[in-house]
Amino acid sequence: MATLTIPPPTLNYEAVQTGLATLEKPIKILSGAVTFPDGRPFTESEQKVAGFFIYRKIGTAVEVWNEIAQQWQPDPGEEITDLKPKPFAFKPDESEPWQGLIVPAGEKDKKGNSLFQKASTGFSYFFRAYFVSNQKTGSIAGLSVPSPPVKFSSLLETIRAGIKTIPEEIKEATEIELFLRNDNRQIIGSVKITNSGSSTQIEIANQDDAGVQRAVVQLLPNGDIVLRPIASGRVRIEGLLETENILYLPSVPGTVGSKRFLV
Repeated sequence: MATLTIPPPTLNYEAVQTGLATLEKPIKILSGAVTFPDGRPFTESEQKVAGFFIYRKIGTAVEVWNEIAQQWQPDPGEEITDLKPKPFAFKPDESEPWQGLIVPAGEKDKKGNSLFQKASTGFSYFFRAYFVSNQKTGSIAGLSVPSPPVKFSSLLETIRAGIKTIPEEIKEATEIELFLRNDNRQIIGSVKITNSGSSTQIEIANQDDAGVQRAVVQLLPNGDIVLRPIASGRVRIEGLLETENILYLPSVPGTVGSKRFLV
């Protein structure tokens, strides 16, 4: 059966790195010129349907977004006629005249959950363009091959410094963190305040480039203060130390005794 010839969509977005886009920023889905089986250009006046489908993949499992049901479903392959694509706009003066736009963070399913998930969940996404001509041309259809894949991260995961809350809805937050990242977007230092019931804990920490904590200072809910250097590290005090009681763990070669007060 003759079909329309449709180039694979290209994706236009502000990349964090190759293949990684930001959830909160728009992504354009673009399709080049479409042609009939005889090579004649497919024009806006001849369209019945012009749009794109959204797919997601994790492992070998592929799902397509059902725009009508507002949920994901198993990919039916080329038998896509029962699904409704998101629409393309036609801009005849552009090199890729068929153009769609989405803001991933604003896309929700019927339960209000985010349509696009962060890269940390394992999901990647791609798009396929779909066109159907009107009755004047015999209603010829075509589905493109997939676009390049893309994964997503949140804006908070890409900026060098900021404040994040858990959960993200600030009115319900039980944890707030002030952080700084290095050039590789790895957190290298943070101040975190956590609330659980009537208890609050504050933690100041730095990390190496692999994200492993090095030195930590904790203010515990019971009023204790914990100073925890990296393994084999030391706590150094440069200046006068004034204290009342010292509880320490004495050691002798080969054994470790119980804690006792220094008198």
